[in-house]
This record gives sequence, C-alpha cells and structure tokens, in this order.
Amino acid sequence: MKTQKEIPACFWAESRSSDLCNDEKLLLIYLISHPTTNRLGCVRLPLRYMAYDLEWSEEYVKSCFNELIRFNFLVWDPGTEWTYLTDFLDWFPIKNSYQGKYIEQIFNEIPENTIVFTLVVGHLLKISYLDKVFRERLINCWNKASKEEDKRQQQKELNRCQCGETINA
Repeated sequence: MKTQKEIPACFWAESRSSDLCNDEKLLLIYLISHPTTNRLGCVRLPLRYMAYDLEWSEEYVKSCFNELIRFNFLVWDPGTEWTYLTDFLDWFPIKNSYQGKYIEQIFNEIPENTIVFTLVVGHLLKISYLDKVFRERLINCWNKASKEEDKRQQQKELNRCQCGETINA
C-alpha cells in the first residue's frame, strides 16, 4: 500500500501551525514525509538521525520537538524513540476496509511499552473501517491501559498518604 507522503492542505490553514517557527514547521514536515513514518503517523527515529538529516544539533532538534509537543502536534517517547503525529489520521483518514486492514498490520509493529501505544489505541477506536476482531483487541488494550493507570494513581495516592501529605478530594 502506498504510504502518504504529501503535506495535507489543511496543515497550512491550521491556526496551531501559524504559531510555529519555520524550523519547527520543517521538522514537522520532515516527520510527516519521512520514509519510515507509517500510515498511523508513527515513526521510530532517533534524534541523532534527524539532526544529521536536517544538519542541526541534537539540542536544536530537541528544542523544536518540545515546541511541537507543546502545540500537540506530536507525542514522543524518549525511552523508545517512537514519535506519534497526533493529527496524522485526521490529515490522512482511513477511507475503506482495505486501509483498515493495513492499519491493523502496522499497529502490530508498535511496542506496547511505548508512551505512544495507548494514544494510538485511543485514536484508532474513533475510526471506522476497522475489523470487528481488531476493534475488540483495541478495546481490550484500552481497558488494560486504563486499569494500569488507575493502579499507578492509587499507588501515588498511597505513597503521598504514607509521606504525610494530604489528599484534596
């Protein structure tokens, strides 16, 4: 299946993109059009590779990344170096069941231990044209992630109570 490599026309009309400097826009366009960016808008690409390709320092890439994160254009997992372009599925919507099947194959490449995994699951649950079995799998992933988040919150509250902090209800 052809991977989208064009820049969506709505990208330029979005009010959020007008708040970006030219280098931040360039980095976002680089990520949208990169050969390894998949149909979900996910890419595993080390910062040093981006810095090399763009002829920037790694610190400058991080700075631009932070702005893209601040404006909610992407989510980045520094531990696994996976990036998720949060608007990608809006810019390039799934238009039929064949694309839905392809999405399922690509989804299997994303490790569950990444920060982006649960976000991708949440976005995919809003999409039509997905196989019923795959949708059920996504729901199970979502429920599992929700339970794990609840456990983390409970542990955090327990730790605060043990430290003598008060909990505001």
